[in-house]
Amino acid sequence: MCTIRLKKFTEKYQYIYVGGAFKGTIYNVPGNMELKGRLGSIAKKVPKCNIVCDIGTDHVYIPICLLKTGICKRAVVTDINEGPVARAQKNIKEYHLEEYIEARVGDGLEPIKDNEIDVIIIAGMGGKLIAKILGEGITKAKRARLLVLQPMNSEELVSAWLYENGFEILDEELIKEGNKIYNIKVAKWTGKLKAYNEIEIYLSEKLISKKSPVLEEYISKKITMLNKKISGMKLSKSIDIIELQKYISLKGGILEVLKQIKQKNVVEGGCK
Repeated sequence: MCTIRLKKFTEKYQYIYVGGAFKGTIYNVPGNMELKGRLGSIAKKVPKCNIVCDIGTDHVYIPICLLKTGICKRAVVTDINEGPVARAQKNIKEYHLEEYIEARVGDGLEPIKDNEIDVIIIAGMGGKLIAKILGEGITKAKRARLLVLQPMNSEELVSAWLYENGFEILDEELIKEGNKIYNIKVAKWTGKLKAYNEIEIYLSEKLISKKSPVLEEYISKKITMLNKKISGMKLSKSIDIIELQKYISLKGGILEVLKQIKQKNVVEGGCK
């Protein structure tokens, strides 16, 4: 859990540490900030670094948390629309971090300068859009020390793009928040293209090996999604038989993976 605890008007000032080094004091601000669930898990994937670039920001809580806990020294946050950037600027000002966080309006990775590329976070948007942002800014994405990606849907599109463009997925995690299960990926460019099958971009070996307590539920949700897609294709006036068969085969493969996971869990449970 990434936590920022701020005393509630008990002191006029509080100490600030940036990148682990004492940098002086800032005015105290009200309340506690505690990042849990999806946001907290994203923050925990970021290693100590010089600059965090948060693409598609809104509340700017993750960069604030990373800065306050000494994970990063600076942050650049961007969004294509002025509204989210204005909200980000308001929170930056509230936490008196104008010297350390800069908010910019711009599309994708375009607002990030070459000398600011370090750790890049792209979270809270669809997988198709994340893949588009990475594709349009591929030169900068390749130079990043790490990419921390959290698609809200279509995670398989992000995995496929990474594999096809020479990026390695170093870590992958599931986090449940409410009724939703989110997939967080950490990736880095290596230049090595990865051959993959359709099942792998939905359920990687890395994800399966972590044995998340919500893995079976996550797979079941994927099967439900595929059932809806298959049903919709069957009702279409112009059925693409090859495409339909691809999804039927994919569903069968994922069902087999789920069966194997359940059997393994039963065996391991019986050995305890």
